[in-house]
Amino acid sequence: MGSYRLRRGLTSISTVMFLLGAGLACGEPGELVLDIDLVLGSEEDEAEYFFGTIASVVEDSRGNIYVVDASQMSVLKFQPDGEYLGRMGQAGEGPTDLMRFLHLTIDAHDHIHFTGMGERVEIVDLDWQPVDAFARINVENIANSLAVFDDGGTVIVSPNTSQHTSLDLYDASHQHILSFSDTYAVDLDLPARIESVFSGGSVAITTREEILYLQRAPYVVRVFDRAGVLLRSTSTGGEDVVDPPEMPEIKGESVSYRSLSSSTGLVSLPDGEILTTAYRFIEDEHRQSYCFFHDENLTLLGRYEQPGFLMAKSVSHNGSVYFAERTESGNRVLRAKVMTKGTH
Repeated sequence: MGSYRLRRGLTSISTVMFLLGAGLACGEPGELVLDIDLVLGSEEDEAEYFFGTIASVVEDSRGNIYVVDASQMSVLKFQPDGEYLGRMGQAGEGPTDLMRFLHLTIDAHDHIHFTGMGERVEIVDLDWQPVDAFARINVENIANSLAVFDDGGTVIVSPNTSQHTSLDLYDASHQHILSFSDTYAVDLDLPARIESVFSGGSVAITTREEILYLQRAPYVVRVFDRAGVLLRSTSTGGEDVVDPPEMPEIKGESVSYRSLSSSTGLVSLPDGEILTTAYRFIEDEHRQSYCFFHDENLTLLGRYEQPGFLMAKSVSHNGSVYFAERTESGNRVLRAKVMTKGTH
């Protein structure tokens, strides 16, 4: 399947169709349709800003967009139509300061929650004024992703290499109550560094207030209740794309490994469907990106692929999906409605 072409700076709606690689509910092939209505990061935008590493993209209740640039340790704010409003926060070690490996989300009360390297989990309002903060456990490992329930409970992806767990759950008062979701490294003799890299992933809250977790490698999607009980898990999907990590080569104190494939993101859509993204290296070290579309029971409805690096980041209030895309000419954010055609 080929890639799509999109004029940089496009703000009108474009429709992009990909033939699904699996049958839909009726057993017939369908089409996955991306209606793109916004692109951030065009050549014309570079006079005002440019994106380095896009770690998070989220939206507040007014439709304003917040893009975390992890390489620049900054948060860029945009109006719903894409007009650039400026940067928020500053890098540092103090309260409300941005830390390295930053990830961000917004709760139902328009409070911004962010964390990354270190123990701090900060909560600020839309004017970046402090609301609350707490210390997370397992600080020797970087937080890879976080999600917040309506009541303020928080789940953070932070692999614990001694206990082989991936998720840390905090209640509404920010007390740690549970760590769960075994990593792929259980019963394997792997260096902690390798496990911490590949056992990360992405987390989201479903419309049922369940915990949705996508493991980085190998590909698996799990759904848990708030007690950490596994409700369901994928049996088909991206297993043929995101392989189990290769055993590293160890020579004395030196550990070397290759990253050949990885899951990169997931979103929980308003109707209960789940969209995930992943990539693998193909010939000449070029990346091929994949998108997997599951129903709420994790049945695979379809998939598509395209050259390059495309990552699902979050869902807007009207059900559009924010993607981060890496291109040869720069990095950008896409906002698109994702739908299926051909269902009966």
